[in-house]
Amino acid sequence: MLLYIPDPSIHQLVSWLQEATLWLNLQSSRMPHFHQGRTCL
Repeated sequence: MLLYIPDPSIHQLVSWLQEATLWLNLQSSRMPHFHQGRTCL
């Protein structure tokens, strides 16, 4: 359930989640065996 809330803290959380996703993608690219045990987010 995604709701758009004009709140700076919510925007900061979303941006943090995007950075975390990019970091996880980078780590999974470095470790192929890690990616095999994971499902796509």
